[in-house]
Amino acid sequence: MATRLMAMDILHLHQLKRNKNMKKILFLLVCTIMSCDSAQKKEVDKNLITPSSEKVNIVKDSVIIKDSLTCFKIALFNPNYKIINAYYDCGIKRERQFNSEKINIDDCSKKLVVENDTVKMYVTYAKTGNFKFEDITVLVKDNTDKFSFIDTTFSFTVSDL
Repeated sequence: MATRLMAMDILHLHQLKRNKNMKKILFLLVCTIMSCDSAQKKEVDKNLITPSSEKVNIVKDSVIIKDSLTCFKIALFNPNYKIINAYYDCGIKRERQFNSEKINIDDCSKKLVVENDTVKMYVTYAKTGNFKFEDITVLVKDNTDKFSFIDTTFSFTVSDL
């Protein structure tokens, strides 16, 4: 009988040790999952970009004539910044989701042409009058490789001439 109790005690001790090991494993697993979850949240936070305080220079023809091809150019005043991409119809926002793999703003799909650190827009207007080019978003990078964006608009007049 004593041998049987001793065998049960040994089995019970073995189960307790096993349970303690299982508890340790479970605890480590939970900690690992939590640290991965917080790392993913930090990564998402890193990918949020905010507006830049930099100003853009809009270059346009002084006279825009109906039915003729016109080129609008957007450049930066500050040489410490570089234009990476430009978009239109993104809407105005305080922060944007940035995709660092594609070097792209996620909620902007309509791209503009960027050549030699300048945004170029070629358009032809069939009507005369006053117009406004709205919701242009320019993705910029400073000399420390920090990304930000600039939302801008500009007005212009098309005449018959």
